[in-house]
This record gives sequence, structure tokens and C-alpha cells, in this order.
Amino acid sequence: MRYLGIDYGLRYVGLALGDDETHMAMPYKTIDQTHEHIFDALKKIILDEHVEALVVGMPFSQGASREQEKIGSKASVSRSESVPDPIFQAFIKQLKSEVTMPIHEQNEQFTSQEAAKRLREGGGGDDHSVAAMLILQGYLDYTLTTNH
Repeated sequence: MRYLGIDYGLRYVGLALGDDETHMAMPYKTIDQTHEHIFDALKKIILDEHVEALVVGMPFSQGASREQEKIGSKASVSRSESVPDPIFQAFIKQLKSEVTMPIHEQNEQFTSQEAAKRLREGGGGDDHSVAAMLILQGYLDYTLTTNH
């Protein structure tokens, strides 16, 4: 199955592609919402890249439940940088009305910091698409270890 990882932000939306055959996620691109309509762009990418499911980084707080922490990636956004919950929930609601495919939520805790660290160490992509890659890789790793 082909996945599109999404690191949703108020201005920038990082994207990554991956699949459950290779269990690898790669940075794809970043959408600047001041220049592109997010849902039109996502629908085009879904079609062009043959995406079958979405994995969206969920801004869990530092006090996330034990279950949320178990399924979370090692990376994430700090509470001060995360999208406010009502805005994120509105994004998810609109996304569900725009696309007809599975949408999985994945803990995005510390992905922005980890992405910045990887870029400083010479990794490719930009911090938003690398954060999306970390979100998607966390999901792929979780499904591999739990046989989902």
C-alpha cells in the first residue's frame, strides 16, 4: 500500500511518500498554503502518486496517553509549535470530506526538532517534508512490529 505522510502546519504542510512493501518513507515536498490550496494539491498528489492511505501527524500534548506514546514516532513538535487542536480537528474533518481513503493519525511529537537535526547533519529535503517523513516512518515501523 502506498502512503502519503502529512505534517500539517498553519502555513506549511510537509509531505512524504512511503509504502508497506519497503517500509521506507522519503521526503516528498512542502506545500506553502499561501500559494496553493491544500486540498486541491493533496488530491492531485494522491492521484499522481497512486496513494491509497494518508498518515497525518497528530499534535499530541506532552502528556499524551500511554497508548498514544506507544504508537508515536520518536520525533515531534513541541507544544508551543503545534497546531492548536481545534484547527487541527477542522483540517482532519475537511480532509475526511475531501478524500475517500483511510486516514491514520500518528503522534508527531518531536518530529520538527528531529527534522531540523537531520538537516543540520546533511540530510535531504526541508524541515517540513522531513518531519512528514518521520511521521510516516513512525507509522510504517509501528505497522511492521504489530502486523497491521
